[in-house]
Amino acid sequence: MASLRKLIAPPTSEHLALLHYLLFAMLLVHVLYVALVVGGTGLSVLFSGFAVANGDPFARRAARRLVEATLGTPAVMFTLGILPIPAILFACAQIVPDFAHNPSRFVALVLGGAAVAFGLLHGYVKTV
Repeated sequence: MASLRKLIAPPTSEHLALLHYLLFAMLLVHVLYVALVVGGTGLSVLFSGFAVANGDPFARRAARRLVEATLGTPAVMFTLGILPIPAILFACAQIVPDFAHNPSRFVALVLGGAAVAFGLLHGYVKTV
């Protein structure tokens, strides 16, 4: 945390207002993208189940197109799904000075979990 404190500027009222706006924008984009991914993947799994149960080729195509459309490319998954997490944590650390004393385990767990989740989703795209 000491190295993070060196990067943090003393906050002014304009600085805090800008951080609040940026934090809101980052959270909005990230939460909406994650909701889109969860919903699209859920529908894709549902269509995939219909395809297996009924042997319907339309359901299999719909499942594949739906998951490809909602996930996007790996660059989009990284930019909208994983990259906002450390940016949100850094913004919170600037707004609240005593945000966390040792956030390294928390950050590693969150980033690792997000990377594994999006890796599994990227692997799911190839199997549908």
